[in-house]
This record gives sequence, structure tokens and C-alpha cells, in this order.
Amino acid sequence: MFSSSIIVEPLAHHPQHVDGLVNLLHMEWGHLDNWTNPLKLRQTIETRLQIDAAPLALVALEGDRLAGSISIKRHELLHHQDKEFWIGDVIVAADQRGRGIGTLMIHAMTSRAAALSIADLYLYTPDQEAYYRKLGWRTIGQDPANGEDNVIMHYAV
Repeated sequence: MFSSSIIVEPLAHHPQHVDGLVNLLHMEWGHLDNWTNPLKLRQTIETRLQIDAAPLALVALEGDRLAGSISIKRHELLHHQDKEFWIGDVIVAADQRGRGIGTLMIHAMTSRAAALSIADLYLYTPDQEAYYRKLGWRTIGQDPANGEDNVIMHYAV
């Protein structure tokens, strides 16, 4: 379970972690198109320095240490224009996994979405379908995004 010392807050409140987040994402998924170029990735992350509108990012912190992050993106998969708000870039630092930080971030983001009057959230994943299903997400389709065999999942906020 997660440590009570983990907090989840908007990245906008902690912009000093932008570079650390870029590095974390690039190290995890740098072999995939959207995460290949650190400069472009930094520019994308900087668009999420918002509090009351999407796109936005939340960070999980233990003290001043970046433990993870989650984002709400808009129109993540362009060929699914009917699906506006997507959870993405869900990442927990490798040495912090297994502590419940991902679950904590997902609950924080669904609460943030509700506060922003977002009714429906979507995500795609190649390998975490069972995990998200346990958190109340349901599978609604498939998509080959990033050259992977992904499922698309939905969460009614």
C-alpha cells in the first residue's frame, strides 16, 4: 500500500519537476514515437501546467521527490474524435512501484475530472487492462496506437 507521505498535486504547483517527468517518460517509453524526442516531450508536458482545465498533469510526490505522474489529455487518438478526455502518461518511478501510487494517482485524477465536469474518461493500454478493470474501467474496443495491440477503456466519472 502507499505511504501516507505521498501527495498528488497539479504539476503546475511543482514546475521544477517538469524535467524529471520528461526524463522518466523518455526512459520508460522513449522507443515509442510520442516519447522519442525529449525536447518535444518537454514542450508537450509544459502544456499540462494547468490546474482547472485539460490538458493537465498531476504528480505524485514524496517530500520533494517525484514518484509518478498522470495526465488528462484531449483527443489523444485523433481517429476517435468522439472521445475527448483521455488519461495518459500514467507512470510510477521504477523504484516506487508496488506501493499503490498508480492507484492513488488514478483516484486523484478521476476526482479532478469530476471537479472539472468531465463526464467520461478514456485510456488505452497494451498490458494493464486487468489493473484498470479493478479500478472501475471497462473495455470498449481495441486500437493499434504506437504500433502496439491496445485496448481502449472507458470510465464514467
